[in-house]
Amino acid sequence: MSPSRRGVLQTGAVIAVAGAAAP
Repeated sequence: MSPSRRGVLQTGAVIAVAGAAAP
């Protein structure tokens, strides 16, 4: 897996967690 794609997936996970934590 390329570092760039890995970064995109990691960013998506962070956004998903932030969205789930938001009311």
